[in-house]
Formats: sequence, structure tokens, C-alpha cells
Amino acid sequence: MDEAVIWPTAVAPTDRHAIFDVDNDGDVDFWSGNHDSYYVETCFRNDGSANFSDIGSLGFSDPNNNEGVAAADVNRDGWCDIVHFCENDNWIGHHQGDPGASLPSLVGTKDSSYGLSDSGDHGNGDFVSAGDVNNDGYLDFFYHYSGGKLFVSDGDGTYTENVRGINVTTGNSDKFGSAWADYDNDGDLDLYCARWDANQKGYLWRNNVTWAPSVSGTFSNQSDDAAINDESGQFGCAWGDYDNDGDLDLYVATRSGPNKLYQNQGNGTFRMSLLLSRDAMIDTKPQLEILADDVKCTHGATVGQLDDEAIFYLRSRGVSVDAARSLLIYAFAGESIGQVRIAALRDKLQDLLSERLHYGESLTFGRPFEYSDDFADLVRAADRRRET
Repeated sequence: MDEAVIWPTAVAPTDRHAIFDVDNDGDVDFWSGNHDSYYVETCFRNDGSANFSDIGSLGFSDPNNNEGVAAADVNRDGWCDIVHFCENDNWIGHHQGDPGASLPSLVGTKDSSYGLSDSGDHGNGDFVSAGDVNNDGYLDFFYHYSGGKLFVSDGDGTYTENVRGINVTTGNSDKFGSAWADYDNDGDLDLYCARWDANQKGYLWRNNVTWAPSVSGTFSNQSDDAAINDESGQFGCAWGDYDNDGDLDLYVATRSGPNKLYQNQGNGTFRMSLLLSRDAMIDTKPQLEILADDVKCTHGATVGQLDDEAIFYLRSRGVSVDAARSLLIYAFAGESIGQVRIAALRDKLQDLLSERLHYGESLTFGRPFEYSDDFADLVRAADRRRET
């Protein structure tokens, strides 16, 4: 029966759907809180051969205008329950746990005694993400409503709402995802929240809370310190260790431009790099750490690619393909070079980069790059803008 507790990990944004094992038969079933409309709930049961059948709402059809759904064994009875965050209250669909029944059964409640439906805790929000933020073995929920609502399990099937310092931009037009992960490997879950608004960064909330024996402390926003700087307007996010180095990396889905992959450097910061060729290779040791008088040095890289829309924009203004690619490379590298504080070193790096792009072997898909006046003019213009 313990396996039922493992299924509803739900540490990524679940929106209006959830994956869980409704009948404890060892395969994954699917719950939809938005089957053809915002107020129709349906369970799809897996027959064990990856075929799913619609078995209806299982008696849990009370939620209306569903905004977020999570799966969790809220009372640790060995059966996975469904939690709905809605405009008409927040609901728990308690699994009735009859293994002999032809159909499982859920009984819904919005009773305020469970701590999810107090005044101000429900309304027209959006996603919900789930994770065990205090390591007590029970899943907790972060609901994107009214600046964010963090519901922490009391361990008895009830919840207490306290954001512990978390504050995010929410609203009818601010629809975004969030995801829990221990990005700093300190043993507790942290929260990344995307941000819908353009020209604004997302939120990386580090868990600084002492949860036992008494609760104290808050979450702190580490986006700036962690160098997660995308401001293109974001829709969703997910965590995963893509480079198998033992720490979790962050993938951010944006509303405009390319999505972002941030590699965790193992020291609380993230880094992005640029992919210039389908045959490109990179060797990196992100876990490398050199200690000398408290100075730490880490090495690593992530990959992205040149934005086709940016290249098209430059080409539409008479810039050649090679010059457009090289200008974008120059701008990308210039962000790092511009942070070098020693002027002579910074100037030397800029000269080497310009020389490489002007005359050297091409950095763009293996084709030779020839110096062109239009590129030189663009580089000079970029330098002038940076200086001003």
C-alpha cells in the first residue's frame, strides 16, 4: 500500500490534471479536472496495457471552474486522493479505498476545517504545484492565487496556509507554472515560479524555513544571485538533472523567443551557453570545486541556440546571414565580458572576440566567415550603446 504515497509526487505544475494510481494496481491512471469544460471531472483508468478508459467522475463532481489539480494521499491511508483548487472553494476528493469495488469512489468536501477553503484562500487562480516542503512525508500545495497560497499539511489530513515570505504576481491574465526542487542540495525543497509579465524575471524561492520543532524563518527570492535572468515572459518550468552531475537544472518555457535551459553550477548559481553547431561538443566538470581561503571555483555550461526570429529581423534590415549570426554571438559573449572588472583584460577579451568573429574560422555552423563592413558597423554601434 505504501506505493500509493509515491505516485502523486506532483512536484511540477499540474494545472487541471493529475497522474495517480486510482486503484492501487501498480499502473498510472489520469485525472482530468477540465474534460471538455472547466467543471467536468473525469478519471481515465489504465488497463495495464497503456489503454485508458473513461470511468467518469467517481462521484466527485462538486468542483466548479477548476483552476488547479493535485494528487496526494492527504490522510496517509494508502489511497491517493484528488485535491481541486477552484473558484467555488477548494475541494478534497477523499478516496474511499475499497479494493473490491468495480469502480473506485471519491467523496468530496470543501469543509473549512480541512484548512483549504478559508476566506481569501480560493478564487480565480491558476496552477498548483505540490511537494513535501517540510519533509514530514505529506505533500503540500502552492496555489497561484492572490499573490500565492502555500498550504502545508498538518500531518492529519488538514492544512495550514502561510506563504512564509513567498510573494508572486498573480491575476486573471497572469497564468504561469511553478515547480518544487532542492536546487541547492540542502535537504529541503525550493520553489521556482515563472512570471507571465515581459521584462520581469521569474522567482526562485529558497527554502530557509526551520520547520521543526517549531516553525520559523521564510523563503527568500534568489533569482538575481542565482543568475536566472530571463525576462521574456514565462509560461512554465520544470526541474531535472539533464547532465547527471547530481544537482537539478532548470528548464523555463517562455511566451516569446527560445525556451531557456539553466545548468546548475552546484554553488547556488546557474549558467547558460550558446550552441553554434549540430556537431558541437563540450566537456564540463560542474562538480569541480577549488577551495582556497574560501574562494570557490566551479565550471559548467548549458546550451541554447541562436534565435531564428532575431536573425530574420537583422536580415530584413539588409544584414547578411553570417553577419547576423556573428553579431548575436558577439552580443551573447559580451554579457559575460562586460562583467570583467579589469579594464585592460576586458578590452583584450573584446578584441579577441572581435578578431575571432571578423577573420577567424567561423563559429557559425562550420562555414568560413568573411569580414564585412556591415558587421563592423553593427559591432561599433553595439560598443557605443554599451558604453552609454
